[in-house]
Amino acid sequence: MKIDSVKKSLDTKMGLDSISMPELKDGITECFILTNRNFLRRRMGEKSPTSEMDKLTRDLAAQVYAENNISESYLSMSDLRKACSILDNQLGFETNPELAQHHQEIIGKLFNLASL
Repeated sequence: MKIDSVKKSLDTKMGLDSISMPELKDGITECFILTNRNFLRRRMGEKSPTSEMDKLTRDLAAQVYAENNISESYLSMSDLRKACSILDNQLGFETNPELAQHHQEIIGKLFNLASL
């Protein structure tokens, strides 16, 4: 079975005692990638290749970060929370409450780890 590098990276962050702001940003992106992957599979089945779905989500996250002036040289909790809200609205996870709740729990834990 092939190792899922996105899941492995997010799991590693979730197991740490604290994370840096760049790790928070990466973790947010990874969480959105994994959640959107599951969301699309539940809605459309296994039609799209994982790499294609992941690229679309990664590109959308990058666009939201760029539009909100979020870069590696400037990261703030409030800007990252705003980006999460925008991505949530654009990806529509609320149509699957169970998936949305799990996603929000992970995002919340990532923010908690970054504030330690």
